[in-house]
Amino acid sequence: MGRMHTVLIGSFGALLCELTIALNAPARSPSPAGTHAPTERHAPSSAWALDSLAWIAGCWEGRFAGGRVVSEQWMKPLGGMMLGMSRTVKDGNVVEFEAIRLEQSEDGSIRYVARPSSQPEATFTLVTLDPGRIVFENPSHDYPQRIIYTLITADSLVARIEGQSGAKTLGSEFRYRRISCQ
Repeated sequence: MGRMHTVLIGSFGALLCELTIALNAPARSPSPAGTHAPTERHAPSSAWALDSLAWIAGCWEGRFAGGRVVSEQWMKPLGGMMLGMSRTVKDGNVVEFEAIRLEQSEDGSIRYVARPSSQPEATFTLVTLDPGRIVFENPSHDYPQRIIYTLITADSLVARIEGQSGAKTLGSEFRYRRISCQ
């Protein structure tokens, strides 16, 4: 599917990320050994409410190597869905964009549905919901298999994508700051 950015949720609030999001990330690189603990797993719960992800709503921006600027915007939960979008600009030109939906299904599960530019739609299921941290997974996706958003402060979040690509374990982090929506 290409590179996705981790809406940290929170690419998210707005992160939710180029909440990305297929995240328009810098080139994927192997995860340094020991830099992150394995994903804690919770069974998907029908008691989870989409409103629990409202902290990602708003506008987020990250500035990355090579002059890339990633902007992500998330609408608040309403009608069982949050809508997000992201855009990556380099040298004054849009190089990637993405449409994202966080949706609560009839069985109560919450899905992250990403439609990155020039790529097929991919769906990830919420597997961990902690205060200020969410993890979505799709073990059968090429890369990434996990999208993680972590709220650092009310105005900053980290989106992370990770998983296997071939025989390599990869991961990328994207740091965002909340900005005014204009």
